Amino acid sequence: MTRHIVVTATGDALIERRMPQYPDEPFQRMLTLIRSADVAFTNLETVLSNYRGSPIVETGVNLSAEAGVARDLQRMGFNVTSFANNHTLNYGEEAVLTTLQVLE
Repeated sequence: MTRHIVVTATGDALIERRMPQYPDEPFQRMLTLIRSADVAFTNLETVLSNYRGSPIVETGVNLSAEAGVARDLQRMGFNVTSFANNHTLNYGEEAVLTTLQVLE
């Protein structure tokens, strides 16, 4: 018996505020595609530290988001998230640990 696994992968999720439920048809089509997958993957391109911590000056753009963004990504259908990227340490080690807690 052949078994298939459907994987949907997106690029960077650079969301800094809570996502409203957009009723427009193109967005809903995208959500249907994401939710229909067995594995729905995105790269979290920010820390989920509620803007706490001190940005590291040398990194250029520093990204931080509300912790509730994790719930929004889950509601959208994502069930796998990477977090290792060039913005992971933007707000230091504490923000990384906070993000990992939120993602659990």
